[in-house]
Amino acid sequence: MAENHAGFGASTKSTAAAKNAASGRNDSCFADPRAENFLLDRGISDPGATQVDTDRTGTTYLVRRDARPWLLLLSVLAVLTDRLTKVYVASHLQMGQAVTVIPHVFRITHVLNFGAAFSIFAESASPEAVRWSLVVSSVIAAVVVLTMLWRMGRVFSPAAVGLALILGGAIGNLYDRIELHYVVDFLEVHIVRYHWPDFNVADSCISVGAVLILIELLWPKAKQTHVEDAVVVE
Repeated sequence: MAENHAGFGASTKSTAAAKNAASGRNDSCFADPRAENFLLDRGISDPGATQVDTDRTGTTYLVRRDARPWLLLLSVLAVLTDRLTKVYVASHLQMGQAVTVIPHVFRITHVLNFGAAFSIFAESASPEAVRWSLVVSSVIAAVVVLTMLWRMGRVFSPAAVGLALILGGAIGNLYDRIELHYVVDFLEVHIVRYHWPDFNVADSCISVGAVLILIELLWPKAKQTHVEDAVVVE
């Protein structure tokens, strides 16, 4: 349960100053002095909680270090992995060639996808219209996901990691559609008698990201995942 913390001003600062003097601390490793005062006042030892932040509702929380740079780095790694694997396949396998990794289960292939993920709309009679529709929708989706990631990504959570993966996957396939006019797919999976449409790393990132978001929606965590000690600071 979150609780309001009244009198966060002079009394807290004087308590923090007294504890600093008693402990012989002459400097601070906290990005926000209010965070240090608050932690010292409650006897909490957590160097990860270094700043005070406010959410969209106007509620102020004592939070941990911002996770957004790491989540954006994850998106960049997803894009780089997608590009490197596509370039490697395109340079080492002829069109339509396949290398069996697990017989009757998994192969590395080289196919061109002029449709959406998992070859959806690939057989359209108007491939150019499909391409531009996918380019526009991918740009919009990337902007929306980036905005959501920036709002939700202050702390690590399944949804935040999922958004980072979806962003990387969307950008990876968007690059192909703009630069090559098609997407390189190279992962082929057979499950018993079912042949899964060929896909790539970007598709995998989008799928895994969607699953992570679904997990958080179905099994949401308590507020403590977003605030330190679930204490509201006013």
